[in-house]
Amino acid sequence: MRKEGNRVRVTAQVVKVSDGFHLWSQTYDRDLTGIFVIQGEIAKAVVAALKVKLLPGRPAPTESRRTSPEAFSRYLLAKQLWFRGAHDRAVAAYERALELDRNFASAWAGKGKAFKDRGEQIGTLDSVRGGCKQGLDAVDKAVALDPSLPEAYSARALIRCQCFFDWTGATSDAERALELGPGDAASHRRYGIVQLEVGRVKEAIAELRKTTEMDPLDPFAWNWLAGAYSASGQLHLAHKAVTRALEISPELDEVAHHLAAISILQGLPDDGLAIVERVKSSDEVTRLSLLSMAHHDLGHEQESQRALDSLVAKSSSQLVGYSAAVVYAWRGDRDRALEWLERAYSKRDTGLGDARWDPFLRKLHGDPRYTALLKKMNLPVD
Repeated sequence: MRKEGNRVRVTAQVVKVSDGFHLWSQTYDRDLTGIFVIQGEIAKAVVAALKVKLLPGRPAPTESRRTSPEAFSRYLLAKQLWFRGAHDRAVAAYERALELDRNFASAWAGKGKAFKDRGEQIGTLDSVRGGCKQGLDAVDKAVALDPSLPEAYSARALIRCQCFFDWTGATSDAERALELGPGDAASHRRYGIVQLEVGRVKEAIAELRKTTEMDPLDPFAWNWLAGAYSASGQLHLAHKAVTRALEISPELDEVAHHLAAISILQGLPDDGLAIVERVKSSDEVTRLSLLSMAHHDLGHEQESQRALDSLVAKSSSQLVGYSAAVVYAWRGDRDRALEWLERAYSKRDTGLGDARWDPFLRKLHGDPRYTALLKKMNLPVD
């Protein structure tokens, strides 16, 4: 692609990878304002060149999802901000895109996910509930505007399972996203996450591995794959996957925290503690829970209790129920762990979405109170 002033020249080629033979090429010169028209023309020409038929009854995405170049640019900026964990700025960029085009379904879908993640990042009861509600409204709007948009369904799948524990609705949406966009890596990632949340660990691993093959530079796919591997007890593979995620996006605190967690699971609390102390994160709840568990495993009981006390003290202003339960479960205090899980359930703590597979809760398995909680959340217990 070459640009000069308000003109753009796009040269598209189809090359046979086995021998480098050029099967087809075409050059397009257009005004930049017609960039989406060019996109549609190229897509149709490539289809014709490869003699591939579009699925009957399904419009080409470029036909149904056009918007202005400026709105599209804001949308791409918002996606990048979201990938970097800057959820507040991502929401603002999505809103700017929607000011330019209120019918831009992809921006509504992205904004919905960013709403939900921003609420969790703030961490208060009101922010999480508000983010979930606003997020669901936004993705519902996306689905209404474009019922053939895979990302709208996959975003709604995550919000339904992680915010509302609606596993049936989430699974249905995730499957619909794959039907509409079998080549969309994000839809495969989100389907894998839903599979993991309901405890289908093998299926989650297969789906998330597929995602990393489709998009090797998606840090969230590698991070969730690490979670699925740790749930299956394959901690060496979990460590490799989360390390890969951190190589791609070293600025993501949640990935660094996950590496610390996996180190603790591997029996390397020194490594976990070093990571937590090195990372300057705004996520104080996760930081304190990891500090408490690492110090506990190192035999530093005073330091462990001090971190746990600081975590519990935050319960008046932030959602800490699930994180506190994880620490107590890891320390072997079943009663307090289950007490905090019940508190998390009463406040709809989004961390509870991980309760079915989280290896830090493994000491609770077999306890009838833990089984009863899973049943109450409509999660499988076998």
